[in-house]
Amino acid sequence: MGYWLYSRDGVGDHSREDWIRGTCTLLPQADIITSNPEGDLQIGLGLLGGLFLDYRKSKEDILLLPRPVKGMRGILWGWPVDTLHGKLDRFEKIVVPDRRSLLLLRDAGIEKKIRLGPDLSFLVQRQIRPLAGAFRRDTVGLCLGRRDVPDGVFQELIRYILMETTLDILIIPYHSGDVPMLTGLARPYQDGDRVRLRTDGDSRQLRGDISLCRCVVGMEGAVAAWSCGVPALCLGVSGRTVGLAVDLFGSWQETVVPLRALSAEGALVERFQQFLRREHGLRRKLEAAVPQRREFARQWKFC
Repeated sequence: MGYWLYSRDGVGDHSREDWIRGTCTLLPQADIITSNPEGDLQIGLGLLGGLFLDYRKSKEDILLLPRPVKGMRGILWGWPVDTLHGKLDRFEKIVVPDRRSLLLLRDAGIEKKIRLGPDLSFLVQRQIRPLAGAFRRDTVGLCLGRRDVPDGVFQELIRYILMETTLDILIIPYHSGDVPMLTGLARPYQDGDRVRLRTDGDSRQLRGDISLCRCVVGMEGAVAAWSCGVPALCLGVSGRTVGLAVDLFGSWQETVVPLRALSAEGALVERFQQFLRREHGLRRKLEAAVPQRREFARQWKFC
């Protein structure tokens, strides 16, 4: 049986890269169809080149998709479903990574073709690269992105951490498109010794950076942090973060913050303060849950 893994997003999206790497760990015989072969090769993903829309080479081939693609009827693979209402009939089967997505589909009457599968981020290995001068003290990783957060919110958080805690800060770009904004965010502190900006890398290297942090505040990097056993405050609600948070912690409200809740002055600092008070309990839950998730992912069989 052959597996075709289709991806059309930009190479700078390291969450997408996790999806590919996790799939190739679970299904090493999978071939990748991509819209950015040169970019993917730059981060060490071995690929078939170019788009391949007529994917049915034989009746044994299976196409794995992260979202609906016009003209393709494969399997929705390893991604939550709450943003795909009205489009689920495009898939022949659906494999979801969290129980919340499974229940949503069952409530919608789509029970026959769905199955609980692994969260692919738990299959990605970390790579530790040199971090000059970092981690002399406890460090909070900031995996931030522009999105719809007002200007000044992140600066306010950094000022609070530097003035009111003993934590160092490592700013980590978990999406390549965020690098310019993060460079500007770190610039006022470049002469000090408590704020550092990490260079971009592949998802394994960034995961290595995250795994050395005491905790993480972030958008894209929150799932990577949880899968490394690092407590993270996730900024921005999505089906993936809510579903995974519920599986790991029993609820999502303590670890996932809607972006609209960050508009008021001091809102992110207040949520961070609450998060630090819960940090020990969150770490204990991760210590119990992460090995189970990894073992489930390793033993999971596609057929």
